[in-house]
Amino acid sequence: MLLQFANRRERRTRLLREVWGFQDAHENDWEKRSAPYLKHFESLIPLNRATAFLELPTDQDQVLQLVSIVKESAAPTATLHQLKGIVATANLPLLKDANDDGAAESALVLAIQLWLFLELPMEDLNRSLGTAIKVKLPRKPAFGVNAAKVATTLLSEDFSAKSLTRKGGFHLMWTSDLSEHLVIKGEYHLYVFCHARILGSYQYQEESVLYPKGLLEEVDRTLELLFPTSKLKSAKRVRRISRKQKVDIEAFRMWEDMEGLIKYQCSSYQFFGQRLAELQSRYDKTRPKSLGQWWYDRRNVREWAALWIAVVAFVLTVVFGVIGAVTGVFQVYAAFHFK
Repeated sequence: MLLQFANRRERRTRLLREVWGFQDAHENDWEKRSAPYLKHFESLIPLNRATAFLELPTDQDQVLQLVSIVKESAAPTATLHQLKGIVATANLPLLKDANDDGAAESALVLAIQLWLFLELPMEDLNRSLGTAIKVKLPRKPAFGVNAAKVATTLLSEDFSAKSLTRKGGFHLMWTSDLSEHLVIKGEYHLYVFCHARILGSYQYQEESVLYPKGLLEEVDRTLELLFPTSKLKSAKRVRRISRKQKVDIEAFRMWEDMEGLIKYQCSSYQFFGQRLAELQSRYDKTRPKSLGQWWYDRRNVREWAALWIAVVAFVLTVVFGVIGAVTGVFQVYAAFHFK
């Protein structure tokens, strides 16, 4: 049992260190933090054409070798075609039985997904890696209707995941794809990137040059908006969610504190301002649909007070009605019994 535990811990440590560069992955603190990263790794392997036949954890080293080759060759100016060629000619064990370019392309897609948390568009292999990443993570439009909406939208003071779920009825969905961060799918499903610590780590590593400038900080800022940790009570709540849901959502706070109006201006978010504006618009339009939401949602104080006064009045009416009925029964019983 102890040997099995030691082997599992060693595999986890190697994965965290070799894929994402966590040099302190051997420390006990990572026992609590590693779950979302292991889940990200284990969920992608069976879905990729190049690795679907692998058996984890036995074949983990083959994937680590693939990621290592891609990391060594990756640069903002390297084209996807060049990276694909490097993967195809690397004599990787997982590609030894592949007879077409499709397997090499799938392997490259997997390595990028694992390492950079993005599924890149592969329809134009002449694009550079940096350009392909910018296509997936574009800045907000500078002109047009959407730009005007972003420029004029302010986030409400209660804007947070707590308010969105309790008052607005939103459901949080965790994602490992940066391009899905703050996307609303369906009516109330909000996708949130759940690997915060890696962004803080990448900010000071070579990976920072691969992402658009300012992106890593902005993802971190939006996580702090949703899951504030500036106060002890809210920080405890964020850590409790992280443990329970097995996610990494505590902001690394790699940016200077944003206080006052700028914190709530959607226009101050170059990448996610449009999504924040849409989220605020949806939140403003929500109305309570359950007693729980009615209790927490005090945005319209008059409606809230009127409802709960009516509820209290109804409960008191029922209680006094029951008391009156019971009293009447006892009076009738006493009248006949003691006659």
